[in-house]
Amino acid sequence: MRLIIMLMLLLSVTLQSQVVELSTCIDAAKQKSSLSRQAEYYNKQMQLKNENINSNWLPKINADAQASYQSEVLALPFRIPNISITEIPKEQYRITLSASQMLYDGGASSLIISKNISETNSEILHSEINLDRVKDNVIRHYLTALMLKNNIKITENALKRLDDEKTKLIAIKKSGLATESMINKLDIEIMKVSQKKLNLDTEINSALVTLQELTGLNIQSSMLVPPQINYANKENKRRELELFESKKKTLDVAIQSSNINLIPKLILFAQGGYGAPNPMNMFETKGDFFYIAGIKLNWELWDWNNGGRNTEILEINKQVIQTERENFEQNIQIQSKAIISEIEKYENMLQQDLKIIELQKNVVEERKIQLAGGTTTLFEYLNELNSLTELELNYEIHKMQLLNAGINLQNITGNY
Repeated sequence: MRLIIMLMLLLSVTLQSQVVELSTCIDAAKQKSSLSRQAEYYNKQMQLKNENINSNWLPKINADAQASYQSEVLALPFRIPNISITEIPKEQYRITLSASQMLYDGGASSLIISKNISETNSEILHSEINLDRVKDNVIRHYLTALMLKNNIKITENALKRLDDEKTKLIAIKKSGLATESMINKLDIEIMKVSQKKLNLDTEINSALVTLQELTGLNIQSSMLVPPQINYANKENKRRELELFESKKKTLDVAIQSSNINLIPKLILFAQGGYGAPNPMNMFETKGDFFYIAGIKLNWELWDWNNGGRNTEILEINKQVIQTERENFEQNIQIQSKAIISEIEKYENMLQQDLKIIELQKNVVEERKIQLAGGTTTLFEYLNELNSLTELELNYEIHKMQLLNAGINLQNITGNY
């Protein structure tokens, strides 16, 4: 039995010593999100595209077969005495096998592969930015649970104070200094505070369940700790800035590829087969094997300035992206300044809260002495005690609001 009790105490201490930080929850939520698999899909997609481009350097082999009937065939319009000229048949048959091998493409394949890589990097960055938005839910529910945890602690302290006062009243009731009515009033206050605690317990359980669903972690309220915030770190490190630059790099590669159709291509080719008549010698009508091999150059010399116009379109797109970046940075700056003002406001409010709470504690202590001396009523004392509890709750709310503002500042600037 003693061993079981020791194990239970050890387990309790272990659980209490566990800490689940906000950053841990964010990482777990990202890992659990289906969006985390998008980068893998985009890389696989890019790999397949590039394999298709590289296949242009592999030999291409085609097989053809045809049978035809011609209304006219090659023939001399006159006869030559003593010379017999074979008549070419109008029915013709042919089976061929063709092969070609790219020898030079002017770097066109490399440009297309570079474009695919750049586009994939942009898509991965965009998916990571979407994944970052998962943390907004985690932050909201984590801070909610943390605030409720602190509020529950304040409520428990209020209940303890009321229970202590009830114990004292019961003790002095025998001497006639306290009445049953006074004890009943305390019971009413205890039940009111207990109802508040019950409501807080329900709310924190709801927040923890949502947090567990988002992260896949088994989180208890005792594991939550306030995150450390560096309020001085205001540099803009948003991933969107990387995305804007990545998009511009993609357009730079596209600009290099805009005249890709004008690049000369050198191709080795060969063709062989069987035909009747022989395509290489039409007068060999019985049919025979044939072949042809060589090298050819494909070069589009003029595209009516299509490449130039495409380049101009892409340059305009770069300017559009730059304006989007400037607008994004301006919005971040405006929001950051607003949040900094909130932080300063809550810092001032917390300083005032501490002073007000200290004064209210003095008032409660004075009412307590007066109640013992019979110069004040239990109702007045309870009012002051409730005021202290409300002030402590407000202090915790302002602490969470300051913490939330600090996290928002770090989040909006890409530092969290």
